[in-house]
Amino acid sequence: MKKILLVVFIAPLIFLLFSREQYKAPYQPDTFYLGGIQINEANNEDWVKMLQDANMNTVEVTIYAKQGEWDSDSLSFDDQNQGVLSEIRAAKAAGLHVILILRVSLDHAFVRNRFMWHGMVLPKNDSLLVNWFGRYQAFAKKWATIAAQEGVDVFCIGSEMNALVSTFEVNSMPSLYAYYNSVPAQRKFEQRALKYKKQLKEEDLWVRGYDNYKNLRAYIDDRIKYNHTWGQQVTFAGKRNRLALMNQRRKQALYQWKKLIKEVRTIYKGKLTYAANFDNYHEVAFWDDLDFIGINAYFALRNANQTIVSPQKMQKTLKRGWENVFDQVDAFRAQHDLKDKPMLFTELGYINRKNTTIEPWTGFGFSVVGSNQNERLIVWDREEADWEERKFAIDALYEVVKEQRINLEGILYWKLTTHDYHLPYEPFALHLTPEAKDSLQTSLGLFSKLDD
Repeated sequence: MKKILLVVFIAPLIFLLFSREQYKAPYQPDTFYLGGIQINEANNEDWVKMLQDANMNTVEVTIYAKQGEWDSDSLSFDDQNQGVLSEIRAAKAAGLHVILILRVSLDHAFVRNRFMWHGMVLPKNDSLLVNWFGRYQAFAKKWATIAAQEGVDVFCIGSEMNALVSTFEVNSMPSLYAYYNSVPAQRKFEQRALKYKKQLKEEDLWVRGYDNYKNLRAYIDDRIKYNHTWGQQVTFAGKRNRLALMNQRRKQALYQWKKLIKEVRTIYKGKLTYAANFDNYHEVAFWDDLDFIGINAYFALRNANQTIVSPQKMQKTLKRGWENVFDQVDAFRAQHDLKDKPMLFTELGYINRKNTTIEPWTGFGFSVVGSNQNERLIVWDREEADWEERKFAIDALYEVVKEQRINLEGILYWKLTTHDYHLPYEPFALHLTPEAKDSLQTSLGLFSKLDD
């Protein structure tokens, strides 16, 4: 009799334990931050009202420091920015969340910054690095104080500073650094464009801050030259023990970031993150000090060699693309004991052109994509208009997040506007309207239900 009672008692427990292992409740964050950054809105009250009408709850505001030459300690910032303060206050008055992001703008008036971007900033030596972080910490502390005073919900300590946040020790030369160190490798990749020179116009050969190039070969040669100079310098070319010197620099940068985070936390008591570029999040060694893994999520979702023949195939392909992305992110988090650290997409956007999911980070200029018989030229501002591909990308993201219970806790879209006159000039723009004329608005709005 006792044995029968024991079986009767234990069997339901076994069933419950088995069922609990098989079924997990959908991940439901306390708050899902859904919104984005504006494009020169005429009126902040109208702007935040439109976000609410679009089922969004978050305003992203950003403040810039200006960097001189890419390898210097020349960093400066304004004492005041009334526009940013006004937007924060309008959002908070309307009951919206605010995420404040620090960014660095590289001054392209300096010739040595040609073909460079802010992700390549890396002071030349240890002394300059310490000086740079001293200035950057003053910048961060100033805005952390404002964030605390204004009730900002999430403070982002930086964005896309790839070289400066690559802080894991390396045992071999990272692939991108090796590529920039090799002129032959760059030529092999870059000179593919020469076969398409008749299709390219002068306006396609643009470089931020400079006149357009008139000659494609000169454009390619200069891009290789500037990238090679950067690659040689940041990897200590010509010196012995290059990897040891690189790791010493990375160790110093890691110390400085951790010090900055500790200082900011004495001022600001809200949540902290950093906005890592999609190709760089796995090189950041200080995620454990932050509340979110922030990613500017311009991941390529499909291969340029794939032939997409129908909307249904596009949707399936993009869904597989997101599944692959999260597989890679999860592998990184598991490796570094970050499995439970939630993610925040600190930037996500697509242009309203065909093939945007091949290179989501691109909206201007040209790209040579694919290989062998599938190789082709894409000039982005002359690519066929396509309002569906970017919607499919967001729909696929939503499906994967729901199905796999991804602990994603926010999406900040790049860029949002209430004015249709921005559309001809800003290919990333999503025009928000009360009736959701652009179906992408409706797709993004689905994420507002994740925290129901």
